[in-house]
Amino acid sequence: MSRLDSHNTTTEPIDYTVLVQAEQGLVSRRIFIDPDIYQQELARVFGRCWLFLCHESQLQQPGDFFCTYMGEDPVLVIRAKDGQIRAFLNSCRHRGMKVCRADEGNTEAFTCSYHAWTYASDGRLIGVPHYKEAYFEELDRAQWGLVPVAQLDAYRGLIFATWDPLRAVVGAYLFGGVNALQLHIQATGSSLPTYLLLMAPYVFTIVVLVIATQETARKRLGAPAALTIPYSRSG
Repeated sequence: MSRLDSHNTTTEPIDYTVLVQAEQGLVSRRIFIDPDIYQQELARVFGRCWLFLCHESQLQQPGDFFCTYMGEDPVLVIRAKDGQIRAFLNSCRHRGMKVCRADEGNTEAFTCSYHAWTYASDGRLIGVPHYKEAYFEELDRAQWGLVPVAQLDAYRGLIFATWDPLRAVVGAYLFGGVNALQLHIQATGSSLPTYLLLMAPYVFTIVVLVIATQETARKRLGAPAALTIPYSRSG
């Protein structure tokens, strides 16, 4: 099962036209507590949209890392030795323990605290205890590196990622929101203020939800969609 579909646990369709009655200004409180709706949000929004991870100024030196989340998935963002920024699922390929339990810092490698599998800053598996005795040197370490995000992109220093390999580039995806963001960055200079970095995850979550809501409304009305948001791999 892919990460795109890992939260698809609902068995019955949900009629959102009953839960959200825009003309009457009524929103059912069920949307805040229903676990099926929450799982759909994880799958259809957080599992497919571009999500803000961090700012490149937080990863200035090789080995600098920052931990965050994409929905419920812990994600490790790091500037590797070659200077390239990468993002991975923060989960050891052996037993699923987080390979990094610190919020941020600098390191040459990540060692899982469970069975000490060790990963390089580019995600490669470089250390396996008892490689000869337990695995008889038959474990293909090249196939067991950290799981990378499907896509990683940046806009004016803001780093985004998505689990959807088919998602359009982040600039096209954010659409009109980019203009407002660019004006703010130009007005405040190249380095973003601390408060904006702290608020960015919440701001872009709202943008994502608005885009998804507008797309759903367009489909119901039969109007052409400005942005295509595939809710399932099959169409």
